[in-house]
Amino acid sequence: MWRSWWAMILAALCLACAACGSSSSGGMPPVPAAYALNHPDTATMGAVKVQTRDIGCGGHLVLRDPGAHFAAATRQQVQAYMATFGKLTDFATTITPAEQTLGDAAFKFTPWYEPQLPALPAALAWVPGASACFGRIKLTNSGTAPVQVSRAGVALAAVPAPNTFAYNVTDICSLAQSAGCPPAPTKAVAPQCFYYVNLILHATQPGAQSIGNVVANTPRDSYGGTCPTPLTIAPGKTVEILLKLTSAQGAMLDSVAPLVQMSDSATPAQIPVEAWQLVFTSTTTQRTCYALTGDHFVSVANPSARQKCV
Repeated sequence: MWRSWWAMILAALCLACAACGSSSSGGMPPVPAAYALNHPDTATMGAVKVQTRDIGCGGHLVLRDPGAHFAAATRQQVQAYMATFGKLTDFATTITPAEQTLGDAAFKFTPWYEPQLPALPAALAWVPGASACFGRIKLTNSGTAPVQVSRAGVALAAVPAPNTFAYNVTDICSLAQSAGCPPAPTKAVAPQCFYYVNLILHATQPGAQSIGNVVANTPRDSYGGTCPTPLTIAPGKTVEILLKLTSAQGAMLDSVAPLVQMSDSATPAQIPVEAWQLVFTSTTTQRTCYALTGDHFVSVANPSARQKCV
C-alpha cells in the first residue's frame, strides 16, 4: 500500500514542480492533498492496543502561477478563503502550546480544517511539506500487568528521494487582514507534561532504524499532571508519545514505519500499521514568499514582521 501512495506523491510533486516556472495560462497542474494520506491506524501488540494519529508534515498554500494576472473576482475569492483560513489557524492547532516548542508552524496547516473552509480557489493549491514532521503513538494497556515503554522511533521503509518542489507560498496578510495580521508574538504558556521522542533521520537504506529514548518535557506541570520516567503504563491506562522527526539530508521524501520498544522486548518492534509518508522541506532554499500587490503577486526577498508567509 505504501508503495502506491508514495508513487502518487512523487508523481504529484514532480508534475507540480515541472509547471512551477511555466508562464502558460494553465499554471501548475492540480496537486492532490498528499499530506492527508497518513490516516489514523490501529494495531495490537500483545496486551497493548496501539493507535497512530496526527501523522504528517502539515502543508503550504502555494500559488499555481505566481505570474498570473489576478482579476477582481479572483482576488475576492482568494481573500475570502484566506480570511476564513487565517481565523481558523490563528486559534486552533493539532499540537498543544507546550508541544509548539518542539514544533514547526507549518504543522498546524492540515486537512482537518477543510470542512470548515469555503472551496479552495483555483489559483491556490495545497502541497505537503515542512522542516519537521510529527506522529503520535497512543498506547493502551489492556493486560493485567504494568508495561514499560523505553524507546520509540521509525524504520526506513524505502530509499529516500529528494524533494525538489519549489514552494511559492503566499503572504496571508497581503490577501486578507485576518485575526493574525500582523502576526502577534507567541505567548508564553505554562507547560503541560507530555512524552516525546525527538529524532533526526540519518538513515538512507530501507530497514535502517532511527530510535530514541522516551522522555518527558517536565516531570510535573503546573496543572497537577505528572509524567514520570521511565514511562510505565498501568493496566487499563493509556499514554501517548509524540514523535518529532527531522531529516539530516534536508529536503527529502521519506517513507517510514513506526517502532516502539516495550518491557517484554529486548529490541524495538515495528508497529503493524501503514508506513508514514513524510515530506521534508528546506525553508531557506525551497520557499519563495509572494505578496499580493494590486492585481498581481510580487516576490518578497525578506518578509517583514508584518507579513505571514504560509
